[in-house]
Amino acid sequence: IAISDKTTSLTYGQLNALSDNIKYYLFKNNIRPKDKICLFFPNSINLVASILAVLKLGACYIPVDVTYPIDRIEYIVHNSSSKHILTDSENIEKLGILRSLSLNINFKNFSNSETVQDINEDMLPSPKDLAYIIYTSGSTGNPKGVRISYRNLDTFTRNLIDKKLYHLSDPANRYLAFASISFDASILEL
Repeated sequence: IAISDKTTSLTYGQLNALSDNIKYYLFKNNIRPKDKICLFFPNSINLVASILAVLKLGACYIPVDVTYPIDRIEYIVHNSSSKHILTDSENIEKLGILRSLSLNINFKNFSNSETVQDINEDMLPSPKDLAYIIYTSGSTGNPKGVRISYRNLDTFTRNLIDKKLYHLSDPANRYLAFASISFDASILEL
């Protein structure tokens, strides 16, 4: 099992297929490498699959906690120059006026489907392209977007594995993801 939540468990193959289908959905909706897209989901399998899809596409994700007040959500969306907000029917109403930017995805359409056609692999990101932006708490004013490149993400991941930190290389280990996706510790949990 690669990932599980209260109702569902997915193998690595199923998680990969789901993220590939979401990647294709994003591509069909004009999300391209280097584009920025907000992800507006609670911690879930669908959130993790969406993060993987955005990264596979070579785009940049901006996690937005579904519990944030609408003024903070609006600030993050506009400040990040996000092209769209990927969300689902359970969370779209929380976006208020921002619904016009939303891509309302129905994950049930992907649950048992085969992987759709792949997208041109020439669209891989360069190491300097942005992988994600996490916004600070804003305790001293407006939140600031901390920009993480694909190179930074790769270095972070390789160091965790190479230094055997948190025993990530042992497939028998399991990890609980409890941090808000808008908090940088969530990257370690993924």
